Amino acid sequence: FSTGHLLTKNRKSANRGYKREDTGKYDQIDYIFGPNGACPLYRRLLLEDVQMDGQYFDKSFFLYGEDYDLVLKVTEKYDLDRVHQVLYRYRRHPGNTDAKRSERMKLWNKTVARQRALKRRRELNQRLGKIPTKS
Repeated sequence: FSTGHLLTKNRKSANRGYKREDTGKYDQIDYIFGPNGACPLYRRLLLEDVQMDGQYFDKSFFLYGEDYDLVLKVTEKYDLDRVHQVLYRYRRHPGNTDAKRSERMKLWNKTVARQRALKRRRELNQRLGKIPTKS
């Protein structure tokens, strides 16, 4: 199970609780960076606010990383919380789409998503006058 994405010290995402027994440890309110891609719940207004070119998901991340990219877009504007109960059980097996993707492709997609998020945040900070523009 996963109780959401955490952001590690080296700025990589990790699934909170992944491959751990559900002993109630994750029932308390805690910070999460974003929801796991298998079962996020977003308000429509939030999705409408963060869409780009009329799309919620970036098609260039087809079947891996699009959920992470959406989390990065959402966290640029909103704080997130999680529902503190199990809503689904996700069975992992060798046929899962995620299991079929190469580790290199997964790393590439998440790296590109982080780079794009960093660029968006730099541009926002420049517009807000928090960092100088290049002359």
